[in-house]
Amino acid sequence: MEYSDVCELIQLWVAEGFIKASKNEILGQVAESYIKELVDRNLLLVYRLTEHNKVKYYCVHDLVRELCIKTAEKEDFYCVQRDLDGRRHYIFDERPASFYLEEAPTSEKPSVFSPLISSLQGEAPFKSRLLRVYFGNRESILDISLKQINVRYACYKYHDKSHGIRQIPQSISLCWSLQTLIVSNWWYTSSLPSEIWKMPQLRHIDIHDHIQIDPPAAGDVSVLQNLQTLKTINNLIFSEELCAKIPNIRELNILYKFEAVSAVLYKLAQGFELNQCFHLNNVGSLSKLESLRIDSSSKSELWRKLYIDEFKLPNSLRELTLHNFSIGEKGMAMIASLPHLQLLELWDAVRGAEWNFFKQEFHNLKHLTISNGNGLINWIADKSNFPVLETLYLSSLRNLEEIPLDIGEISTLQKITVHDCSESVNMSAIRILEEQEDLGNQSLQLIIYIGLAAMLEESKQRYTSRNLQIYR
Repeated sequence: MEYSDVCELIQLWVAEGFIKASKNEILGQVAESYIKELVDRNLLLVYRLTEHNKVKYYCVHDLVRELCIKTAEKEDFYCVQRDLDGRRHYIFDERPASFYLEEAPTSEKPSVFSPLISSLQGEAPFKSRLLRVYFGNRESILDISLKQINVRYACYKYHDKSHGIRQIPQSISLCWSLQTLIVSNWWYTSSLPSEIWKMPQLRHIDIHDHIQIDPPAAGDVSVLQNLQTLKTINNLIFSEELCAKIPNIRELNILYKFEAVSAVLYKLAQGFELNQCFHLNNVGSLSKLESLRIDSSSKSELWRKLYIDEFKLPNSLRELTLHNFSIGEKGMAMIASLPHLQLLELWDAVRGAEWNFFKQEFHNLKHLTISNGNGLINWIADKSNFPVLETLYLSSLRNLEEIPLDIGEISTLQKITVHDCSESVNMSAIRILEEQEDLGNQSLQLIIYIGLAAMLEESKQRYTSRNLQIYR
């Protein structure tokens, strides 16, 4: 079966003009309603879920796929690049708005479920000024695609060191219709020129590696009203001017690499706090922000001593991921107060031997991840702290004594996943499952990943249940 990433599928639909705007919903939300309708009609099938039971990939049945391909051919929806006698040949028509690759050596037609792919070798004969969607895998093709002024969706995937993009050229601003820019570069850190701030149609900037973004030119008053996604950006400074330029941002991923910024390290050494260096308090002014991920690659003790207790986060936030942070009692209370927060991931962010939630209540939190808190020994919490929790993921908690048993009494809890934790944590998870099954609760699932085969067999012998899965 062919499958596609949900976010990519929605972005392609928007770029192709398949989604009609609604008065009360953004295009992405309208697309999600379309997907739900297709799923209800069994035209789309769920292919894979995330750890938090969120749909990551959809797929179509082979018969539906063949029908889509035949309809696309009939409507002249795509053009095909073929490989004959070891040479590339093109079947091209001025009418198609997208360019597709047929992969050699098969004669199979290109999938319409992961379509819109340009030449993998050499240059495609770009003639159509209507071209809306472009995929490429060579830096030399980047300049060619930027000449297509009507391109709405541009994706460049480079897995070869000799072909990676070192810098996106200033000429990108000539693509006045560009909505989505995706770069997957495994070898080089890309950078975005300041001209990016002059592209009002931009909706999504997704650089799979880490990029620098040049600040806007002095006196530039342009605003990217449509920008919804910006990731992953290195050492972003949340100045008031920057926040004013991205008022409708919904998804933001930031990486702070302090070793690369000597001025910041100097400020930290002088006692400055993190929010003073990067003006992180201004994140709270992004009133449409729904998903925020902040990572730090630093192992410096200067960083380890910093807390995010003085952060101010917008009430619109639904998903929050923190990596290599220190969170104190005040910071956790601030996070708990976010009224719409549904997903919280704490990677190497829990400090100290005891983690006590006191009277904190995460009213709408459905998915909780705690990982790499190697100093954590005692976790004090009960069902009142997480009244609607659905999934709990624990990873690399090798000193934690146990999962609070009261967690099992949360009526909405569907799954507990324990990965590479202490044996006592494994056994406490099994006790929670056993207790719930004794009470008649057969909906709770428990997944345990264990490193040693001997421990694996021992755990299997202690308790067996169809709701328990144990893996090496």
